[in-house]
Amino acid sequence: MMRKYTFFVFLLLVASGLSAQLINDGGTIVIQQNATLVVEGDIDNSNAGTITNNGILKVKDNFNNTATLISGAASEIIFTGGANSEFTTNGASLAIVKNEKTAGDVVLMDDMEVTEAVNFVGTSNIVLGAHSVSLADGATTDGTGSTGWFVTDDIGVVEKFTDAAGTASFDVGDASNL
Repeated sequence: MMRKYTFFVFLLLVASGLSAQLINDGGTIVIQQNATLVVEGDIDNSNAGTITNNGILKVKDNFNNTATLISGAASEIIFTGGANSEFTTNGASLAIVKNEKTAGDVVLMDDMEVTEAVNFVGTSNIVLGAHSVSLADGATTDGTGSTGWFVTDDIGVVEKFTDAAGTASFDVGDASNL
């Protein structure tokens, strides 16, 4: 009986200390095409760690990348949850970024470069602060008044590149005017 009691106390102690985070301290993580990795806490990719995303990477809290993040074609990084998430890209070029947060915002800690799309599915924003978002030629955004926005309250800008002469759609506005 004492052995079962000890095991039960051990489980309670372990469960109370769980933080559901992913720490990559120099390893290699590969998310295959058609696969989804869900992290219900923070992601910390550091010390020469590599995350190669060819599928979907969902993160609920902060995403701190100070190492290597490789984003394959059509791969997605999706922010979820109801609180602010800080996002450090470390210069990674990202295919698709989705903001599915129901509250709180995605707060950029450095510049973000996107090659395919930024989608606002939830009701929160991407806050630039002193950082910028660069959209490659052909990259799209779908922020409208009913979903989220890019918010700049400092010197950060949203810029869209084009490789050829012609027209480009670049929706800019505030909560009342688009």
